[in-house]
Amino acid sequence: MSYRHVLPLMTLVVMLGCTSRESLRNLPEDNRKPLLFQLQEQDTSLEGQRVRTLLDFEHESDLVFTESEGPISLSSLAQTGQFSLQFSHSVVTFRIHSVLFSTAFPGEWTLLGAYARPQIDTSVQTELLDGETVLAQSRKTIPAGRWTFVGIDLTRRLAEIQSSKDKQFQFRVIFDASGGLATTLIDNVVLINNTRTLLDTRSNPIMGWVIRQQGYTTQIEAPGRFNIKALTPAAIDSGWVVSEYNSTRIILRSAKPVRTWVLYSDGRVIQDGQIRIHGSLETDVAAAHQTPAIVQPDETTVMLRVHTPGDSDNDGYNEVLGAYQLSAKGARIQFTLRPRTTSCVAPFFEISDLPPGVVTTTVEGRLIDSAERLSDGRVLLRLPLRVDRPMTVTVRSRPTP
Repeated sequence: MSYRHVLPLMTLVVMLGCTSRESLRNLPEDNRKPLLFQLQEQDTSLEGQRVRTLLDFEHESDLVFTESEGPISLSSLAQTGQFSLQFSHSVVTFRIHSVLFSTAFPGEWTLLGAYARPQIDTSVQTELLDGETVLAQSRKTIPAGRWTFVGIDLTRRLAEIQSSKDKQFQFRVIFDASGGLATTLIDNVVLINNTRTLLDTRSNPIMGWVIRQQGYTTQIEAPGRFNIKALTPAAIDSGWVVSEYNSTRIILRSAKPVRTWVLYSDGRVIQDGQIRIHGSLETDVAAAHQTPAIVQPDETTVMLRVHTPGDSDNDGYNEVLGAYQLSAKGARIQFTLRPRTTSCVAPFFEISDLPPGVVTTTVEGRLIDSAERLSDGRVLLRLPLRVDRPMTVTVRSRPTP
């Protein structure tokens, strides 16, 4: 039987007693903040993004917009504010069309969802419906005892949502009951606009690209080279998290299973050490990845790091990252690059421990301006050269004027 909570509110008042009528002055200081601020503190990924709360369960009237397979009540264990929704069955549905008011849907909004807190690790499916027609859905596993966002990427099925006829939108949350269900809490049914551009360097015709995030997708577009979309863990359990990005490289990681995806703006794409070349980049780049050059460090200035995670044969070339690994001993380093059976084309170097300052690079007296200081202080260096013979490279870090 489906429970439609449209009964007189007096029933709910009796169930809750007088707790929900506490005056604002009796609340803890943290609970006096606007709920949006509390939510952004709980979920830092919402900082700087637009959020519209549809249901926060701070009032008994919010239960009127909720349908369930069994009884529901309010719990004082809340993500924000005083209360959250509490139930012990597998399906709960929210009639969001009744609380949109003048809000255009989907309009500018990219995500629709809520925060769930189960007592056991649980697989959760979320659905957006028009009446009983499923327009979009998503599934993920969420941990016990922690508030986790579960929801729908509105951008992935935008055409179907926009063409919906009846506009009787509902948001349904279905918990996997195969392992038995304990009490589950839901708080803050929200709309989110998380569209943002992380980086746009398309003014550079050779190395330029744009990195955007919208809904559950990270899009990396390098014109003439590749246009790749990576789903986040919020969309699928094996999704990708951006761990580094800059004008030269983006690194994405997935925890289930542990994987690494490295994209360089020049067109090389490396997944778990396997390289693919996109665009007009020379195919010799792939050969040099399989048979990297020998780096001979001037040991008074620099050390070759041969035991970094991802270096399959401990030779200083990290196949997972597609870059040679060096550690500076001072503000100036020098090493010789010796190709093996194939030319070394446009190699990358990661240099740690180089002191802060302006980085300059010379290759046998020729100035190379292609070094980038990363957020953690490391230097990512690209040599835009074809190395067919031994060449000596010098890198200096000069104090900023």
